[in-house]
Amino acid sequence: GGMNNEIREKKVAGDLSPELAALLKTKTKTFPHPLSAGEWHTLLLVVEGDTMRASLDGKLVGEFSSEGIAHPTKRMITLAVNQSAVVDDLKIWKLK
Repeated sequence: GGMNNEIREKKVAGDLSPELAALLKTKTKTFPHPLSAGEWHTLLLVVEGDTMRASLDGKLVGEFSSEGIAHPTKRMITLAVNQSAVVDDLKIWKLK
């Protein structure tokens, strides 16, 4: 996947083959969801095995499965916003 050092070096150098670029597209997923500035929301991410589900304010907004999600040393989940965002009351717990 994208964290493989050899692949990362090619990505940084802009030297990805079309096949490798297509493979990497299967390793990430975005769930665009319109939100208004100045409003608080509840985001819940659940990781079970090789599947991750995202719910916003109690409604499922996306689900993604990839063998990299269940990797035993998985330590990173990235949230991206187009503007600034404030995170409050962050809780992380083991599901099982």
